[in-house]
Formats: sequence, structure tokens, C-alpha cells
Amino acid sequence: MKRLVVVGVGPGDPQLITLKTREMLQKAPVVFFPVKASGEKGVALEIVREHIPSTAELVEVVFPMVKDETVLKAAWQKGAKTILSHPAPWGVFVTLGCPQVYSTFFHLKPYLEGIEVEVVPGVTSFSACSAKTGEPLVLGDETMAVLSASHLEEVPWEALGGFSAVLFMKIPRDGSEIAGIAERMRELGFSRLFYLRRCCMEGEEIVGGLPENPEGYLAQLLFKRG
Repeated sequence: MKRLVVVGVGPGDPQLITLKTREMLQKAPVVFFPVKASGEKGVALEIVREHIPSTAELVEVVFPMVKDETVLKAAWQKGAKTILSHPAPWGVFVTLGCPQVYSTFFHLKPYLEGIEVEVVPGVTSFSACSAKTGEPLVLGDETMAVLSASHLEEVPWEALGGFSAVLFMKIPRDGSEIAGIAERMRELGFSRLFYLRRCCMEGEEIVGGLPENPEGYLAQLLFKRG
């Protein structure tokens, strides 16, 4: 394979894909899609399946949900090899939201030597989620921070006090860290919290505050000042 087009498929609503993403999918001879384990349904793939012609081949790329760097690098190398060795002249790789924001694809990119990579941006999940609140993320001269909750020990907590809005993504699946994050942010003066989960998907939750048993998978936490 000589060329790979990485497309963002948005947060979950099939109507929120871009025209360019749809065009690429309709032309693609092969579509690569990420899964957590072999044989699982690809969330990104299901969002855009209706736009993929029956003639296109669908190829899974496994991104295991582990923190072991050795296991992860082996999976990334295997995924890259799957793409590089495919006989099609070009293909499409689908990813949730926008490829530029926490996309697992970019773990593969260093191993895709000799291949042209084009990135098609998509609607970010935090943009779509915050739209459900009916409020802007930031306005005027306000500032915003977007962070990953997967490594809380690396979060510059004190620096967050200077922002108007703070959003946490990549929350651990079991949600065990959510209450602690909320408490730390309250201490920094953020009096308002939105719990945003599965936005634009089945089972969507948009809650002011925290539900009784918050889950982390496909969830985000938006903190704003009063």
C-alpha cells in the first residue's frame, strides 16, 4: 500500500461526518478499523458503515486496552504491518472523533515508513458533547484546557486554576477516578460540572453534576466556573 487516508468519523451520529470523509469511504478499496480485541465490533466502523460500498474490504487493527508498553508496541507494529502489506494501492483508516485528538492511529504512524498519510479531520467528541449542554465551551477571552485522565499523576493541577473551562477525556473504564477528579477541581474553584457520556450514541447521558454510579468508558468531564 502506498497511501492511507485517516478519517475522523465524529462522535457517533452518522450525520456528523464530513463530506470529505464520506467521499473517501465511498471510493476506498479497503477500510481499516480499530478494535480493542480481535473479532469485536468496531465502534468507528459502525458509525459510517452505510457509506462503505460492498466491494470494499474491511480489515480490523487491534489496539489492546493495556498499559504494558511492550504489548502495546508489538500491537502497533503488527497493525502497521497489516496496513503496509495490503495489496490495495490505497485505503482508509477510520477513527472516532477527530484523528488529531487522542487518536490511537498516531501510535501506528512511526511504523508506516514509505507510505503517504493524509489526515481528514472530524467533529471532536468534546465539541459535540458540550453542544448538548446548550452553552459555549469558551467565550470572549476565556481559556480552556483539554486533558487525558489516563495518567492523573501527570496532570498539572495547580496550573488548571488559571483556565475558564477544563475538560477531561480518556477516563478509565471503571470510573473509579471520577469522584477524585471532581473533588480536586472543586478545590480549584470550579463549581459547575457536566458529566458527558456516549454523546450522539445510544445510551447518551448529559448530566449536570455526577450520576450515582458514573462510568468511565466513552465519558468526559467538563468543569466550568460559576
